[in-house]
Amino acid sequence: MEQISHREYRTRLSWLQSEWSNPDRTDYYLMRVAQRVQQVLSSKPNKIKMEDQKLDFDFGLAKKKTSLETLKQTKNRWVRAVSH
Repeated sequence: MEQISHREYRTRLSWLQSEWSNPDRTDYYLMRVAQRVQQVLSSKPNKIKMEDQKLDFDFGLAKKKTSLETLKQTKNRWVRAVSH
């Protein structure tokens, strides 16, 4: 097996992340099917969007969130869930 440098490894992961995070034609079909299934099972089918079905691949290359950012996001999600 070929040995690669850490820089090359990170470059390959960056490429994979950018490629896999962009849906292709088949992915859009699968996202649409997942959306329809969720709409059938949901009590609020109009709230479910196809964009919510998109999977983002993260290999740990993105900037790490601080605990304060995580806390703010959690609070915002909780407030949105309670207010509906």
